[in-house]
Amino acid sequence: MGERGKALVREKYSWSNIAEQIIEVYKWILGGGPPPSCVDVRPKRRG
Repeated sequence: MGERGKALVREKYSWSNIAEQIIEVYKWILGGGPPPSCVDVRPKRRG
């Protein structure tokens, strides 16, 4: 993996970023509104 790829993984999957995503999910669950970008609410296709 190149340096740009490593930097992307470090940024996207850092503990602080994951914690922020969890907070956004909890806020969404408790308060409603649109789902955060880290949640996929599309129906699953059967096939």
